[in-house]
Amino acid sequence: MSKKFLTKLLALTLCAGLVLQPVTAFADTPVESETTEVVAEEVTDEVTEEIKEEVPEVKEELPEEVTPLETEAEEVKPMDNSSLPVLKAWIDDGWLYIDSIGDDYFYDIVVDNGAITTSNIPYNLNKYCNEIGLASGSYKVTVQALKKHTYEISSQTAELTYDFVADDIVLRPLTNVKIEEDILTFDAYAENCLYFVKVDGHDPIIATTNRVDLIYNFSSMGFTPGKYMLHITATKQNFKPISQTYDIEYAYAMEPEPEPEPKIVILKEDSISSNIKNMEIKYGKLCETPTFNSSYSQLEYTFAGWEEYSDEYDPEYPDGFRPCKGFFEGKYRAVLKVRIRDGYGNYELDPFFKLYVNGIGWRCIVTSYDENFNMTSMTFASPTYDIETPELPEP
Repeated sequence: MSKKFLTKLLALTLCAGLVLQPVTAFADTPVESETTEVVAEEVTDEVTEEIKEEVPEVKEELPEEVTPLETEAEEVKPMDNSSLPVLKAWIDDGWLYIDSIGDDYFYDIVVDNGAITTSNIPYNLNKYCNEIGLASGSYKVTVQALKKHTYEISSQTAELTYDFVADDIVLRPLTNVKIEEDILTFDAYAENCLYFVKVDGHDPIIATTNRVDLIYNFSSMGFTPGKYMLHITATKQNFKPISQTYDIEYAYAMEPEPEPEPKIVILKEDSISSNIKNMEIKYGKLCETPTFNSSYSQLEYTFAGWEEYSDEYDPEYPDGFRPCKGFFEGKYRAVLKVRIRDGYGNYELDPFFKLYVNGIGWRCIVTSYDENFNMTSMTFASPTYDIETPELPEP
């Protein structure tokens, strides 16, 4: 830096009061504060100008504007089928002919907006155009071979032109139209046709077969019960009519609400009467069949016989009681089976059903179930009868 600049910088420092003490020691007269302010302003301006002269101006170089790279979208190139076999095809009198390239191929045929894949060659193109409802005119037809199972394109595309003349449609009537048990039926009209069942003021029912479930359709479409006139017409796939309209009246009645299932009644006990109390159950007597009477008509009682107890183990009779025909010395019991009669499906026996015969409780010994684990019957045994050998009279 120059000597002049340093001198000015020193004066500025003195005015700011940074080194006032050394300066006042050599001053002859006191320094007035007002004078100091003026000098400071003048010196500050000069120093500022000097600094501007000494310090070179730095220009900020702005970076060049960066623009994003534009990536061109990759063009989707059409599939190159030039290496595939050329498919030879031609149309003659409404029939499409193709020189076969093998047995393992289908042929994809496109006419206007209609397309079909078939292996039946020659193909009746005239019939197909009539079925899809094309008007008379010239149409582009494309044909391609497809590999069976994989549907892989297996040939170049053959392009043809077909001058189609639509058949004159004779509107025939529908036949054998009838409604039985809410089912509308009629004779099939034509192959691959549709059937419109129109109802005044409502959307039509579109059927693909000659059998229409009216109760289902009317219910799902929100019809109210009443009489309706049905207008039935056969159409092509494009809904163009191909038959006369047949009118038939239908009386629609909504399906009744299913009746609620009857409430299940659980029978917990029964007290029955029997003539068993009047029977002679004595040594040497034959077993008799007692009768039983219940106040429940829903219950069916079946006497299962008399049983005698034996100490000898028999796996068929694990509790020791086995059937008998007469009474001798030993222990005996009567066995009675109970079940719900047929026709009383809303009745059930309680698993802990109690049975009283002439006021005496009998014990449940067997509970039977069907394959669905529904109880079918319960078997009860009477209290045991102890029979002793009578004493012989003294001679």
